Amino acid sequence: MKDNRKNNPIRTGILTFCAMFLFALLTMGSIPARAAVHIEEIEYDGKGKFEIDFTSDVKYKKFKLTVKDSKKKAQKVRIIEKDEDELDFRIVNYKPGETYSYKITGIRKKGDKKNTTLTGKVRIPKSIGSVKVKEIEYDSDDGEVEFEFKQDVKWKSVKVTITKGGKNYVRYIEDKDDDGIEVKVKKLQKGAVYNYTIKGIKKKNGGSFSTISGSFRA
Repeated sequence: MKDNRKNNPIRTGILTFCAMFLFALLTMGSIPARAAVHIEEIEYDGKGKFEIDFTSDVKYKKFKLTVKDSKKKAQKVRIIEKDEDELDFRIVNYKPGETYSYKITGIRKKGDKKNTTLTGKVRIPKSIGSVKVKEIEYDSDDGEVEFEFKQDVKWKSVKVTITKGGKNYVRYIEDKDDDGIEVKVKKLQKGAVYNYTIKGIKKKNGGSFSTISGSFRA
């Protein structure tokens, strides 16, 4: 007698369902949980200050931040800013070149009900150094001088002067971003050497706002 069980659609459907159910049971342990809080970037702003940027908005409940040095000695920290996408803190008695471990508790992704614990390490650079100019270009047609830097920078109350013989040729700042600045200038003499100063600039990863200066040929 011929066995028709293999061609029975009902039996085939039941077997398929059982196989899918068994696969789901076996893989449930590998299904990722809801995303917790994650750090996008930690930036050193100088003088022991760190800025932590999160990948999503967060909330704080029973928040606590602890910092220890390489010898596991607890350090005094000061919270500067704590908002939904950023946490800024300062290590009060920091040492250049030292590596610190941190632990953040009482933080959760906005919309979640469970807190997350974040741990990691940050390092205070031994020295920051000043911003270095990579290239200076004068566009006589547009009446612009563009400064390009070797590293990303930050700005604060920026002022630019371009002088020759005591006269300042800068009209106004046209544009600035994290790796350069453009200024509108009065007509410069082609081939002549001009001095420049840029005030209110520092490296993005630390240091203090300062003034850099130099010269260029138009």
